[in-house]
Amino acid sequence: MKNTIIALSVFIISSINIISQDNDDTWLNPFWDFYSFNYLNTESAGRGFTGIASNNNISGILMNPASVNLSSKYQVNLQYTYKTSNPWLKSIVPDVFIRHQLFSGSVGFGYRINKEMQTGFVYNNPTSLYFDLGTALGLNGQEFDYYNDVIYHSFNVPFVYGNKNFRLGINLNYVYSRVTFPYNQDTNYHVTNNFFRAGAGFIFNINRNVSVGAKVQSGGRSEVSYDFPGIFYNQTPDNAVYPWKFGIGLQYKVPESLFKILLDYNLTYHNVENLKERHDFHIGAEKGFSKNWFLRGGFFTILDYRNDNVNWVDPVGDYTQYFFTLGLGFKQNNFTADIAVLTSEISPGIIKTTYINGGLTFNF
Repeated sequence: MKNTIIALSVFIISSINIISQDNDDTWLNPFWDFYSFNYLNTESAGRGFTGIASNNNISGILMNPASVNLSSKYQVNLQYTYKTSNPWLKSIVPDVFIRHQLFSGSVGFGYRINKEMQTGFVYNNPTSLYFDLGTALGLNGQEFDYYNDVIYHSFNVPFVYGNKNFRLGINLNYVYSRVTFPYNQDTNYHVTNNFFRAGAGFIFNINRNVSVGAKVQSGGRSEVSYDFPGIFYNQTPDNAVYPWKFGIGLQYKVPESLFKILLDYNLTYHNVENLKERHDFHIGAEKGFSKNWFLRGGFFTILDYRNDNVNWVDPVGDYTQYFFTLGLGFKQNNFTADIAVLTSEISPGIIKTTYINGGLTFNF
């Protein structure tokens, strides 16, 4: 796979439309959410990535901080997601792909302080991508891989209060984001950012069978830092953009059955000039066939959130995705194993991605 410097320049020019406002960074930007999000909660991922109103393991902070509900005093949880590649701007630059980034996992530790209070720690990579631009020629005539490698390292500390009818949770979240790209075959440049945000949510059990929940996560802008060794760089710092996120959910358990239905609605406020608010709808179901085996399925949308005030290379609508999900869970004593497949291959546009997510939970 080889691309010339001219082709790469065309790509850069064509992608200027991604820049949302003056001094907003191109890569640390919610524009890429249609591919970069990693769905690092296998139980929820299998049932349409629902769970705002449902109990979950420590990785459930992605759904709703209040959903964390440990079944024993201590819990260890591991998650990992793999996703397939997508071509990018094929009409302009051939053989350019958005690919899976190696770091797309989660490790968490939960601790039940007492009957009502729980806390823990989760490190995860909720957002990551590897932008493969093929090869380029260095000043010495040697070819080298040309790419943009984007990853968000996220550190989370939740605090959850719960009783029989009501659960309230907050999550303190520190994010270290980084973009790596090569200058030549020997030197890499880095753009980094540090950001602190908080999330909160609640779950209310209306009765034994019906519960409702809501969540919010703060967003904002934060200046990036440049590490460009060997050159003088005097550009005004760009901003990394973190969207505000809101969600509401409903869970219904069929009486005298191990079957439940979940409905979630998520709103993402991008605060980006060329992106509009994202409205995503999720539906999922779970059926327990015994105390050990659980089958899950669901559907959710990622509607194209690009504003039509821009003459995009790929027309608005091409990034709309319809995801079908399937999951399987196994539970034995204090051990749980989950697997989920999420695919948007039936989507009408040009972005079609399949995710495979696995999770392990140990309670002790």
